[in-house]
Amino acid sequence: RPLVDAFSMLVFSEGLIHGDPHPGNVFVEQLPDGRLRAALLDWGIVQRMTEKERASAARWVLASLAQDRMLFIRSLIELGFEFDAYADQDHVSFLSFVEVTLGSCAWMFRDAIPSSAHLQIMAEMQKHQEKAEKAREAQEQQDASFTKVLSKVPGIVLFFLRGLEMLQQICGTLDVQVPFAEIVLGRAMPIVRASQAAEALRAMPAPPGCTPLELAVRQRIEELTAAEDR
Repeated sequence: RPLVDAFSMLVFSEGLIHGDPHPGNVFVEQLPDGRLRAALLDWGIVQRMTEKERASAARWVLASLAQDRMLFIRSLIELGFEFDAYADQDHVSFLSFVEVTLGSCAWMFRDAIPSSAHLQIMAEMQKHQEKAEKAREAQEQQDASFTKVLSKVPGIVLFFLRGLEMLQQICGTLDVQVPFAEIVLGRAMPIVRASQAAEALRAMPAPPGCTPLELAVRQRIEELTAAEDR
């Protein structure tokens, strides 16, 4: 638990993501009072985050656990995701991407479980994912307007997910149960609250085909939001 908390604290408080927290980079030392303390070694692979990126990452964690689709999409865009089909949020490929990605991200924050149980669950999830993939491909063949959804995944997210997965594997190998969601959310929520107090909720970008009236309304909203920020 202290190791997961340390990883989360570094991400949200210091803006540092350890990119390679495998077992060989985890050192356990004994303190003078007899307690044990875990430490992350080898910071040769690290991703630095700005204060704004930390806030976006915290909102992404909250959206993943709360299954909040709108906040999830917004946080992905803030983190640097680029969507080829983003303009059409009603497109089946975009909706499918959101559902699959939202579920996968929530899975990363699961409580740690023994490796044997983890492998069994992963095998079942793989079967389900393959079935869903076949159904999606069949839908794409019928839909001539299908467009590739994702064109860019930011390194911040890749590093963060990679670190979480390695920590999950360590906990599973040691056969210890660790509440990842509780720990990570405990570090993320103060950032979310602070960012909500500091900035107003932005409107989603206007999709193609908006009427002049809708564009004028969106522009006015942006002007009012900018005035509040000042």
